Amino acid sequence: MRQGESSVDHLIEVLLPRGSGRRDAARRAKAVARKIVRRLRPDRSAHIFVACFQKSGSSYLTEVLSEITGFESRAIVAAYGHNEQDVSRSVLEQLAYRNSVSQQHARGTDNNVALLNEFNVKPIVLVRDIFDVVVSLYDHIEKGRHRVPTGYVHREYFGMSEDEKLLYIIRIHLPWYFNFLVSWRDAAGRIDVCWLTYEELFSDQPSAVARVLDFYDLPTAPAKIREAIAAATAKRRSVEVIRFNVGIAGRGQRLSSRHKQAILDIAGVWKIDEKTLRKVGIPLVGGRAPAGSNR
Repeated sequence: MRQGESSVDHLIEVLLPRGSGRRDAARRAKAVARKIVRRLRPDRSAHIFVACFQKSGSSYLTEVLSEITGFESRAIVAAYGHNEQDVSRSVLEQLAYRNSVSQQHARGTDNNVALLNEFNVKPIVLVRDIFDVVVSLYDHIEKGRHRVPTGYVHREYFGMSEDEKLLYIIRIHLPWYFNFLVSWRDAAGRIDVCWLTYEELFSDQPSAVARVLDFYDLPTAPAKIREAIAAATAKRRSVEVIRFNVGIAGRGQRLSSRHKQAILDIAGVWKIDEKTLRKVGIPLVGGRAPAGSNR
């Protein structure tokens, strides 16, 4: 919190009379005062926010962006683990007037969009081929990282066969991904959004990173972008490799026809436009795979 806002908070504490309801009255007064302070002294900092699928290369992308810009890497979320990674007002207030780059698995809910708009933060929405996501999430959980925001992983999961685990991920966790996808599609009319896919990122990293920087009106010097990509790639190959995605598209091809059809069945329930589904690797109409599809 900046000095102006902390001074106003102190003044409110001093002036408000003691008595019942004082805490709620102080909280409401502080919220109003902070909005006034921000309007009188606009935030001139830059905030890069990547709202993303889990296992979409988001950690790698934010590493590159932080390397290029020098911005602090800081999530604007209250808690991790099994929790929904919704946008936190208190963290946004702490980051006011400080440059930052953040990534989290946050859906385009009304509250998230309202908070991002209030603090003038535009999102990059990063998604990935949904078939590849299933395999990557399976590998992620197999490495012991089972506390994920997409759904609860119960102890019986670890006694399942690989086939059963994949079906569990599809039926229990994949609905979160479709909620994410459609929520950000529908939020596009209320907030400026830049869509990016995992496949676009890793097929041409310099162009994808330049597009992100241009979205935020930040410098896009090609040499600096290449240097940042090299540094992030080296880090990904270090002891921290487990944190990053392997950067390989097409992993979902190993799924059985049963698993693929289960994914298509979930997609079909949504009955959403083909353009949106193509963002996550589903070229279908009305939830049915095209004739002759290998999916």
